[in-house]
Amino acid sequence: MTPHDLTAGRELDALIAEKVMGLRKTVRVHGTTNQAVVYTDNPYFNAVVKEADLHHVQPLPYSTSIADAWLVVEKMEHDGFEVELIYAPSNGWSVTFEKGGQFGGSYRNDHQPVTVPLAICIAALAACKEG
Repeated sequence: MTPHDLTAGRELDALIAEKVMGLRKTVRVHGTTNQAVVYTDNPYFNAVVKEADLHHVQPLPYSTSIADAWLVVEKMEHDGFEVELIYAPSNGWSVTFEKGGQFGGSYRNDHQPVTVPLAICIAALAACKEG
């Protein structure tokens, strides 16, 4: 499966949190031997979490929220990527990330309309996979 095959939702949000944002951690669920994957940049986050608190450390809705997708853009810029967002009425959104003048990853809408957050996420994943 390539980034272009993904659709907006929790699976893509988790991939962005791990591959682009660097937030994936494995913790133990309090009172059990079960492990859970959480997404946080808090260096003081304990290695044990209560099951009732797991919803607090799930990935942000990067692929459906423009505010959260913009965090992806800011992270990519921090990592040295330049971003280009283009809207054409006939094609919809196109997003490209480049690093040091070298093509990183892109999303160009050739088929179905997508939202800006989804286009940003797909392009960011493609850029991180390449670089």
